[in-house]
Amino acid sequence: MVAFASMAPPEPEDLLAKLYREQSRDLLRYLRKLLSDPAAAEDTAQEVYTRFYQAYQSKPIPNPRAWLFKVAARLASNRRRSQRRKPTEAMSPAAEQVADQRPLPEAQGMARDALRHLQVILYELPMQQRRVFFQCLVLGESRREVATQLGIALNTLDQHLWKATALCEQRLTALGLRTQGGDTP
Repeated sequence: MVAFASMAPPEPEDLLAKLYREQSRDLLRYLRKLLSDPAAAEDTAQEVYTRFYQAYQSKPIPNPRAWLFKVAARLASNRRRSQRRKPTEAMSPAAEQVADQRPLPEAQGMARDALRHLQVILYELPMQQRRVFFQCLVLGESRREVATQLGIALNTLDQHLWKATALCEQRLTALGLRTQGGDTP
């Protein structure tokens, strides 16, 4: 009985080192499942061990493994809640460095104007040229497929496509919406 009375609880550093060796793999796996982000899981695990060390210095913890996983679940929940409130802070450093790829508002307006003008120009084309242009260049259907559907030779389809494209380019250039020297299909 005297032997039990003389047993002191382990020092916080010794217990922490032992817990880390025995539980770190399981704790990290658990946090990765909860957070779906390995870096966030590692940060959270570090926080769990820091809190354990601080709490154990105040009073011994009877079931350290259960305590670790309970605190890990609570911290992961807090982290997810915080990320929902501040979605921009959840971006990775690489994502933050990528420039915004959206066109400027004035470029968007110019593109809308060009599209409106192109629609008007297309409706001025003869029906066969309009169909060839639309099916080949807008819908992306193959030239051979469109020629078969329309019952025309491939050379005839190419002539319709060339004339429609040339007229569209000519009219858009005249309106100042396209630069000279553009490629034609």
